[in-house]
Amino acid sequence: MAAIGLVVRAQRGDPAAVVAPLRELLARHGTAGFREALATALLLAGEAEEAADLLGSVLAARSKPSRGSLLIRGSLARAHLEAGHLDAAEREAGVVLATGAWPAGHPALLAAQATLARVVARRGHREEAIRGLEAVVAGFGAALGPGHTRTREAAAWLGEM
Repeated sequence: MAAIGLVVRAQRGDPAAVVAPLRELLARHGTAGFREALATALLLAGEAEEAADLLGSVLAARSKPSRGSLLIRGSLARAHLEAGHLDAAEREAGVVLATGAWPAGHPALLAAQATLARVVARRGHREEAIRGLEAVVAGFGAALGPGHTRTREAAAWLGEM
């Protein structure tokens, strides 16, 4: 439960402060859940390369594909994007979208679509990226509400276009 509280704290705007406590928890317990929690905080703290390494190790340790592994893959896609590994980000997000694990408009799919749109933007295809992010913002707004953190984050990415 401590890791969950620390991840929530990171998501609320204090990611750097929770990295050390999460590292301690990981050192003590060493589970995939703690690696995933630390990766979340690292990604939010701007340490995308290390986050991608951790998420990759969590994914590699899973024996069977599942929705849980797809969620990790979606986070890994974002970490790769933030680290500048566009091909890897595109590949991981594409797997999430191709599986059909969730219905259209599900937040996991919207997150993967946002990652792909941001990859497209970084490759210089601004108009295509704008269309993609507009759909993501609308989708998050419908699924989670206009004031939700994920909706606002996607709207901010759209505003950067």
